Amino acid sequence: SQRGVTVMFGGDNSGTLGDTWEWDGSSWTQAASTGPSARASHAMAYDSQYGVSVVFGGEDSSFLFLGDTWKWDGSSWTQAASTGPPARAFHAMAYDSQRNVTVLFGGGNFLGDTWERLLVPAGVGLYGSGCGNPPLTFVPMSVPALGSIATCVMAQVPAPYLGAVAVGFSKSSVNGAPLPIELTHFGLPGCFQLTSEEANPLSVSAGLAPGLLQFQLAIPNDPCWVSLKLYLQSYCLAPGANALGAITSNGIEWTIGNY
Repeated sequence: SQRGVTVMFGGDNSGTLGDTWEWDGSSWTQAASTGPSARASHAMAYDSQYGVSVVFGGEDSSFLFLGDTWKWDGSSWTQAASTGPPARAFHAMAYDSQRNVTVLFGGGNFLGDTWERLLVPAGVGLYGSGCGNPPLTFVPMSVPALGSIATCVMAQVPAPYLGAVAVGFSKSSVNGAPLPIELTHFGLPGCFQLTSEEANPLSVSAGLAPGLLQFQLAIPNDPCWVSLKLYLQSYCLAPGANALGAITSNGIEWTIGNY
């Protein structure tokens, strides 16, 4: 690993094991006792791009094949996927550093299929700025990982606490026009459109306190979504703030990942 240790997980010792150990070149240290379910005959590879060790499959104490994927970041295990190659054991797995993919081949019952997995961490970023006094703020509360519910919060929302969210596939252009678009012409001086808004409006719910609204979006557990970028912006009613009586927030950039 990047920390200069060798990582070992599980195995069979008159029963399947689920412990994690690290070898630093001179001694073994138990690093965890929780994580993936106990198993043997699984495969493990080190992803040097993201600095995680990846475990797939194996068989449990009842000799049933497993098909889950886990990653070890040096301190804890996280399940990275519950779908992927068919469940199996006695397979081979290695990391291809030239293409930054983990490659899996074969397995018990004479399997001869090859699978590749690119680990993409879910990410968030902020861009642009909100308008209003104080400015409407849009804050990510979680990352958009496959199969999760990603959450953002609108803060400093004025009464009557009514707002919505727009989501688009671009922050650089919309219908051939460059973004951001200054909205003075629409009665919102100092406000900007920051996303292409393919989905608008999307509803929000009440937050934990006045002035907060919450937006949630279920991310499909579908590998086709991995690496997709979405651009979000919120807006709300703000009576008296300008001619239109509304304000807009900063933007949030989502990168959908598989963990």
